[in-house]
Amino acid sequence: MPPRDWLHRIDDIRESLELILTFAQGQSLAGLRADRMRCDAILRNLEIMGEAARHVPDEVVSKYPEIPWQQMRGLRNVLAHEYHGVDVAVVWQLIEKRLPELKRMLDEGFGA
Repeated sequence: MPPRDWLHRIDDIRESLELILTFAQGQSLAGLRADRMRCDAILRNLEIMGEAARHVPDEVVSKYPEIPWQQMRGLRNVLAHEYHGVDVAVVWQLIEKRLPELKRMLDEGFGA
């Protein structure tokens, strides 16, 4: 399979972000903790975002420094390798406070 173009990786990030926000809509931290399937779906999509961010070229990363590329990549590594230590409360804070802003930045940078 040929490698994916970096613009497709941006689309992957945006699609996973939308899925996470949809999965989290109307939920609470307690609800997320109680719904293992929903929580796992959110964690999987965070991993996808981080993996996709890893394939965005340095010149694009430099052009959009406000987008937290390194944090997305780092979170993917934590979720994939330190999965036993994932704190759902931290993930919930990320969903509530950071992901809507990330969505805005991606929409501004790469079109809505």
